[in-house]
Amino acid sequence: MTDNVRVLPRTIPEATVQAVLAAAQASGQLLFDWDVSADRLRWIDPPAGKIFGHPSALLSTMQSWLDLVHPEDALSLRLANESLLRDRQQPVAVEYRVRDAAGQWQWVESHGRILAGAPHSLGRDRYVGLLANVMARKRTESQLAISALMLESIYDAVVVTQSDDTIHWVNGAAANLFSQPVAGLQGRKLSDFNADSRERQLELQQEIRDTVSRHGLWRGRYHCLAGDGAAFLTDAAVTRVQGDQGDLWIHVRRDLRDRVQMQQAALDSSRLEQQKLGEVLHESVCQQLTAAALTLRSLTRDLTADQLARALEVEKILCQSIADCRRMADEIAPFVLGQHGLAVAMQGLGHWAEQRGASRVSVAVSGAAGQIAGNSAYLVHRVAQVIIAEVCEQSKGANIDVRVWQDSDRIVVSIADDVARTDSASALEEQRMIAFQAEAVGATIEQVRLANGGRRVLMQIPERFVETTAKLRKLSA
Repeated sequence: MTDNVRVLPRTIPEATVQAVLAAAQASGQLLFDWDVSADRLRWIDPPAGKIFGHPSALLSTMQSWLDLVHPEDALSLRLANESLLRDRQQPVAVEYRVRDAAGQWQWVESHGRILAGAPHSLGRDRYVGLLANVMARKRTESQLAISALMLESIYDAVVVTQSDDTIHWVNGAAANLFSQPVAGLQGRKLSDFNADSRERQLELQQEIRDTVSRHGLWRGRYHCLAGDGAAFLTDAAVTRVQGDQGDLWIHVRRDLRDRVQMQQAALDSSRLEQQKLGEVLHESVCQQLTAAALTLRSLTRDLTADQLARALEVEKILCQSIADCRRMADEIAPFVLGQHGLAVAMQGLGHWAEQRGASRVSVAVSGAAGQIAGNSAYLVHRVAQVIIAEVCEQSKGANIDVRVWQDSDRIVVSIADDVARTDSASALEEQRMIAFQAEAVGATIEQVRLANGGRRVLMQIPERFVETTAKLRKLSA
C-alpha cells in the first residue's frame, strides 16, 4: 500500500443512509455508493447533479471514475479497493487527484467501508464512502513543504525559540553557525551562544522585546559564540509569531566573519598606505622644506635690502608649507598616537578642532580607555577626527564634547555638538565610511538628535575586539 492510503481504526459506526447524507451535506462532502459486484457507482444527491463539473450520470461505474484519476495516483486507489475486498470490515481512506471538467487536477480524500449482508434499501453488499475536496489543505501543505525546504536551503541561520529562550527548532545553517549538531542545539538556551556579558544580554533582550512589540521586527548585531568559544559578529533579525503552545521567536542570523575579515584587510591595506604617505610627508617633504628654509636664511647676509625682503617672503611661504605638510601628515597618520597614546592624541585633536574654528572643544579619555592601541586606537581617533571636521565645516562657533570611557565590556566613544545641520551628500558619505570602519572591528555606531538641535554620535566597541597596550606587550613577549 502506498503512502496515500491509510487504514482507519474500526471506529466508524454504521448509520442510515439518510443520516450519513445529512452529515455529508453539512460538511461539504459527497456521499457515494458503489455496488462492488455489479460495479455500479451511484452519487447520492450531488449539487446540481455535477461531480467536479462532470455530470454524475456519466460517472456510473468505478472504471468511469478511474478514468478521471491522475495516472500517478491510480495505483493508490486500486490498492485501496483491493484492501476493501480483503477485509470487508476495515475502513480505508485514500488521497488522490482527479481531473475536473476544466481539465484541472483536484486533490480529493475518499474514505468509507463495505456494508455487507445487512438488509438495506439498496439490498446488496456495497461500499459507502465520503468524498471531500482537500485542495486547500494540499495547497497549504505544499506551501509549508516549500517553506521548510527554503529554510533548510538558505545560507542564513534560522533559530526558533520559545518565550523562555529555549531553542525549539533550527535549520542546518544554524548548526553550522554554532558548530553544533541540530540535535545538540534543540532544548538549549540561545543565550548560551551569545558572546556578550550577562548585563549586555539582558539589556539586548529587553530592547528586542520592546522593538518587536512596537514594530514587529528587530534588526541589529549579535556577538555570537562558536562551539570552540570563538566570538564573531552576526547580522540579526528577530520577530515573534503565535504558536500552538504560546509565542515563538524567530531569530535569523547572518555570519559576518568573512565580510569583516575582508573589510579589515581592506582597512589594513588602506591604513598602511596612509602611514607610508604620512611618513613621506613628515620625514621627507617636511625635512626638505625645512632644509630649504634654513639654506635660504643662511644666504640672507649677502642680499640687498630689496632681495632680503623677497627672501623673507619666500621663507614665510616655506614655513607655512612646512606647517601645512605636518598637519596633513598628522591627519593621514597621527604619529602622536603611536608615540604618546590615545589620550594625548585626542587632546591634540581638540586643539586641531579649535584651529579649524570650533568655539570650545572638551576632551576626556578616562581609565582603561587610555590604554587602547593599534587599529582600535586608530579607529577611535579617525572617527572622532571625521566627525569633528564635519562639525567645524557646518559651523565655525561649534561647541564639541568628546568622551572616551570603558563601560562594562565595551569601550564607548561619545561625540556631541550643538550644531543644527542638514546632512549633505558628502556628510552622508563620511558617515557610511565611518560605519564601514567600525563594522570591521565589531563596533556599532548610532546617532541621536539632541534637544539643542545638535547631534550625539555614539560608538561602542566590544572589549574583545579592542587592542590595548597590555595585550600588545603580551603578544610581543
